[in-house]
Amino acid sequence: MEQNLYGVDLIIPTRRGAPALKKLFEEASQSPEWLKHTFCLVFDATAKDMAAEFHAWLTENKHLPFPKIRASFAPPQATGNLNMLRQFGLSMSQNPYIYFQDDDDPLPQGFETRIKLMRQEDYDAIFGVTETRTARGQMIERFPTLDANGRPLYDFLEGMKLFPTYVHPCAALYRRTALEGLNLDDGHRYNLCGIGAFLTQFLDKGSKIKVLSDIIRIGQQNRDNMSEPILDQQQRLLLAEDISAWQKYISSPEIKRFQETVRQDLIHGEIITFRDITARVESRLEEDGYYLE
Repeated sequence: MEQNLYGVDLIIPTRRGAPALKKLFEEASQSPEWLKHTFCLVFDATAKDMAAEFHAWLTENKHLPFPKIRASFAPPQATGNLNMLRQFGLSMSQNPYIYFQDDDDPLPQGFETRIKLMRQEDYDAIFGVTETRTARGQMIERFPTLDANGRPLYDFLEGMKLFPTYVHPCAALYRRTALEGLNLDDGHRYNLCGIGAFLTQFLDKGSKIKVLSDIIRIGQQNRDNMSEPILDQQQRLLLAEDISAWQKYISSPEIKRFQETVRQDLIHGEIITFRDITARVESRLEEDGYYLE
């Protein structure tokens, strides 16, 4: 198959049922922009009925201008493991650019700008801002922190190095070749933040990254993905375990020490939300001179 030099493969693990996929494809059918790209659907081994329901719906609505689709069932061991599902999706990819899309989120923005930049320069990924919305479309938050004019207050890239959720690890267009040899699934079963472990690897290997202050990722709030939840004791311990597991990918002693402090404060209840971690990151950025005037 001839590669589309301007095409993106959206890697989409399907976890929330056929209704979420129908909504996503109805949105895609409303703009010819999506005909350039490919939706790589990764069904887990338990989703045969869901896949059949979605396929029937596509057949009934074949008059709509849907984007290209590649779909496959992941092996049984991938069930419930987002990193493994995304890794399997990467094995299906053919286009030069990758975006990790959640099945219940609205479609991203800013591909055209990023593709143009990545064709001009050899960036491995170009990140952007994440906006979280309610089911009714009301904006809850944007992160990382922007000023009133939509400009960054702190150096995004330095913040990501300190902790991988300062900028959402999926809020980026990745160059597919830059992901070769990197394991989204490294064999460890992460609890809350497996994609953070991947981004830690990606950053530490010296990837060439640019961060823009435009909104690329829109997160849809739902019952199992509430914005800024209070982390209970069990969740804090699980996140602390995740940090321990990905620390082997960090070569900087200063960053290791910073994340170890975060880990200990999670264990002792001094940190109870991801926003608390962000506040720690920004305090450190200000100390280190990464506040942008």
